[in-house]
Amino acid sequence: MLPLSLLSTSLQPLSFLPHSSRPLFVPAPTSDPRCSVISASAPRHAPNQPCIANNHQATCEDQLAFDQLAEWVVLEGGFVGKVSVKTVNGLRGLYVREDVKAGEPLLAVPSQCMLFACDGDATCKEEQHLKLHERLMFRLLTAAATGDKALYRATMPRSVPLLRDWSDTDLLELQSDELCAAVWSQREHLRRTCERVMCAWAQRHPTLSPPTTEQLHWAESIVRSRSLASAEGMDRAMMLVPLFDLCNHKAQSPRGVGSEHQPPVLLTSDGVVVLCSRNDLKLGEEVHIEYCDEGNWGLLRDYGFTMPVGRTGQDASLEELHIGGAAQLVIGSPELDRVAVRRAQEELCSMLFTERVDSAAGALRREAETIAAVRDACAAALLQKPTSEAQDAIELDALATTCGDTTTQRKLDALRIRMGHKKKLRRAVQELEAAHTNCVTLMREASTSTLTSRTTPDYSTYELAHFGRHALEALERSRAEYAP
Repeated sequence: MLPLSLLSTSLQPLSFLPHSSRPLFVPAPTSDPRCSVISASAPRHAPNQPCIANNHQATCEDQLAFDQLAEWVVLEGGFVGKVSVKTVNGLRGLYVREDVKAGEPLLAVPSQCMLFACDGDATCKEEQHLKLHERLMFRLLTAAATGDKALYRATMPRSVPLLRDWSDTDLLELQSDELCAAVWSQREHLRRTCERVMCAWAQRHPTLSPPTTEQLHWAESIVRSRSLASAEGMDRAMMLVPLFDLCNHKAQSPRGVGSEHQPPVLLTSDGVVVLCSRNDLKLGEEVHIEYCDEGNWGLLRDYGFTMPVGRTGQDASLEELHIGGAAQLVIGSPELDRVAVRRAQEELCSMLFTERVDSAAGALRREAETIAAVRDACAAALLQKPTSEAQDAIELDALATTCGDTTTQRKLDALRIRMGHKKKLRRAVQELEAAHTNCVTLMREASTSTLTSRTTPDYSTYELAHFGRHALEALERSRAEYAP
């Protein structure tokens, strides 16, 4: 068990940086008021480990590196529980050596074992001009040049394949202008980041060899894909934490369901990162955390890999769907849905913001118009895709017989993005069509005065802000489950 002394101070929330803007978990694992949540991860599903044909050899080498790193963490005052590293089907991960209960501590890593950067901690004037992620990148490169944190760095991947590394031809396979735009933005961000870090390096380390372009890109990809970050309410901080980043990604079950919603990562006020099991695990089971809740869109954009598209918790992810229309609508989360529905209402020009509807039938007609506008935008976006779901499925089946090289993996990722978007759009169209039919039926009943107050709210006092309820509920249902 984790020594109580490590949990004796208040715990603070963390979230991802630079890309994630919200914590992953809300509930606390116990009623202990000292605990709050952090979230963090590093992608292991991407092929970022050295290619070793012998799986047993890979497991032995990984275990040796893990044992050495774990010993160092413990000597520095940390804690390593019932976990070990294992490579299964070429994928390295963290596994439990004994049965564990939800909320049970598995790792505790003290701050002296981490690479760390926070607001106001610049150690020299050269660092003061660097952004937080650039400062952490600078310190990682400095550690590599001076030999610091060698045991930790030995477990880091030699490369992290990211979406920004794709060729323009590969990017076209995504069938997503928004992801392509994100890639171009990332490339420009990388260029400017490397320039600033190199400028600081020349001033701070004039006697050390400057990092190569390859080393700069490596350091940026490590920080981008593996760092933890402080949440709102604290001074901003980013850190690279050994051992913890062996955890692979797995989507949560739907919000508030089951023990998988135990928060997996905590941070004490004295800088110890604690990894807890988020659910009960049996001997030999893998320890997972969720990297982001934006589905394959977010995983590929920020971590360089995708997950299979199917009837899993991944389907309920909050993933942006650009459905166009005159108002350039975007759906995919309750917040985005509300904005999209409001814009659809405004585009209809059916009423002013303060105009009231004098009958339930009139209000339901506005509801039906709103639903139809969003439904038609989703249907049009689906029709504009260069390929259909059936065609994508055929391509996916064909990949099963090909070699798993980089080209094949990128094709697979692109297909998962395309198929996921299309499934979500199809489901949205189905739910919106059902909601539209229901609204039309209610409207006809209201017109003939057969609609009772028990069937629908009193729309006579509704303003524009209240309309769209049926559309919002339909979009929420479309994320709750998939049509087979």
